Amino acid sequence: RTYPPIDEPFPPGQYAKARLLNVVPGTYNLADATAAQAVLRAAVRLPSSWLLIKGPNFDHDEAMRQLGFLRSFAAWHLHTCHFNSSHLIDTFTLAPVRRGWLFIAGLGPIVSSNHLRLQPIITTSLGRTHDSLFGGLCSGVMCDQHRYNTTIHPPKPRVKFTPGHFYEFMNALVIFDDPSTTPSESAFMLEHLKQVIKKKHGALVACVSPLAPTTPIRDQKQCEALFERLITSA
Repeated sequence: RTYPPIDEPFPPGQYAKARLLNVVPGTYNLADATAAQAVLRAAVRLPSSWLLIKGPNFDHDEAMRQLGFLRSFAAWHLHTCHFNSSHLIDTFTLAPVRRGWLFIAGLGPIVSSNHLRLQPIITTSLGRTHDSLFGGLCSGVMCDQHRYNTTIHPPKPRVKFTPGHFYEFMNALVIFDDPSTTPSESAFMLEHLKQVIKKKHGALVACVSPLAPTTPIRDQKQCEALFERLITSA
């Protein structure tokens, strides 16, 4: 069985064909995190076995800024919603609508400043920072750029980051635990996320179990063990 890459549609057939409305790909295009949470809480009410959320990774943005960098989608005029894993966990734990397992994966590890998604934060002679998160001063070649380009962008300092801390993308999968679920669909989606994590050299960064719906787990090994148990049981 072949599974689709992160940014490609599901192949025809299989269970996902009739469930594409359950894929939420653009929370970062909404106004803010509150709007994104409202959309996700509405999506949770759909009669489905699962919900898949896909988008850029905004985790640890403040730490990234302290190091002097921004991921390119954080320096984008229209990306005003920097929806991260904490927002996602709050969506499903503070006011749970349905019981379920939540697995959040970081994809595409960023291990150094050489990563093409990273832009350096530039301070002008007036001391103002060209950065969309600092007073909307993002302008010129430093903004709305998909990738770092040595021909038009200033040099970047060389910095190595803590492995497993920064990622390029975030995927999250919710498997619901109620009578409306279909085990075959859940098994397919769990295996899909497993293959995406493998292909994108990612890792589970957080998870929530319906046995403790208000207590998120942020230990990678614990989440991996829970994930594998669920795959086995599915």
